[in-house]
Amino acid sequence: MMVYEEHIKMANYLATLLGENTEVVLHDFSNLEHSIVYIVNGRITNREIGDTVTDLLLDFLNKKKRIPEGFLCNYTSKSVNGKKLYSSTYFILDDEENLIGALCTNTDYSDFNEAVTLLKNFLPNSTAIGIDTPKQQEPVIENFYSNHETLTLDKIHEEIEKLNIPPLRMTPEEKMTVVTSLYEMGMFMLKGAVQATAIQLETSEATIYRYIRNAKNQ
Repeated sequence: MMVYEEHIKMANYLATLLGENTEVVLHDFSNLEHSIVYIVNGRITNREIGDTVTDLLLDFLNKKKRIPEGFLCNYTSKSVNGKKLYSSTYFILDDEENLIGALCTNTDYSDFNEAVTLLKNFLPNSTAIGIDTPKQQEPVIENFYSNHETLTLDKIHEEIEKLNIPPLRMTPEEKMTVVTSLYEMGMFMLKGAVQATAIQLETSEATIYRYIRNAKNQ
C-alpha cells in the first residue's frame, strides 16, 4: 500500500471536491479478484474494499492498451442495479510503464437529471437558454461488480445469449466462439473462470483449455 499513499490522498481530495454523489475508487491490479484497496462513497455502486476489478479495466490489462494521455474521462458506466453513471479513470503505471492500478471516479447524475427534467417542464425554451442534460464523449461502457464470480458468469451468459443457442446444442465451433470472446475480454485472467465456463458450456475443463490455446494461437 505504500506505493498508493499519494493516490489515497488524491482520492480523498477528489471525493471532497466532487461531493457525495461521486464515488472515488483505487484499484491495485496485483490481485484482480480483490483489486479495490480504497473507496469513498461506495454506496454509488454498492462496492467496498476487497471487491473485484471491472470489465473495462480487465480489458485494458488483457490487451495491454495504452492511452497517450494516461486517463479516460466522461464515459458511461452502469451499476449493478442498472443505474447509469458517468465515469473517469486515471491509469497508474510503475517505473517500467506497466499498468499496476487505477484511480476512478463514478458520478451519479440522476438527482441532477431529475431536476433538469423538472425545470424543462416549466421552461419550454430551456435548451435555448442552456439548460440541458450532461453531454458525454463517445461511450466506453463499464460495468461494476462486487465479486469476480458474478462478473465471470455475467460475461459467459452474455456471449451465450449472442448465439441464442442452448449450450447442449452448440457445436464445438460455437463453443469455441464463446471461449474466444471471453479470452479477448481477459476473463481467463480471473480465478475460476475456466471452471465456470466449462460448467456453463456443459463441457470439460480440458476442452476449455484447448479452446483457450486455440484463441491464443489466433
